[in-house]
Amino acid sequence: TANPTLSCPLLPLPYSNSFETRGIGWNDDTSSDFDWRRNTGFTSSSGTGPSSAIDGSFYIYMEVSSPNYPNKTAVLKSDCFDPSTLSDPGIFFQYHMLGLSMTPSCEIFENTQCDLL
Repeated sequence: TANPTLSCPLLPLPYSNSFETRGIGWNDDTSSDFDWRRNTGFTSSSGTGPSSAIDGSFYIYMEVSSPNYPNKTAVLKSDCFDPSTLSDPGIFFQYHMLGLSMTPSCEIFENTQCDLL
């Protein structure tokens, strides 16, 4: 259901996304200094990353091989959700990490304005 004060519709919950359709759900924030890539099959650097998606054909990843580390930030933005409609909201995701020195970090920020017009 679209909210007339928001620049995007509120997605119904529960919600899942397997990255099959570009531009729906979770997207790269191109204003960050490091980008998420949508891919199928192997990643561009040999011996790293998944060989396939966990669900469907596509997955997203960050190419962390040099020079993309260690102080760059990749931001993944979601469409608008209203978790107040759920009794026990949560975000669940699967990840794959392979490399010599991996230090995972994930931060989740809430934007209660959802890009008000």
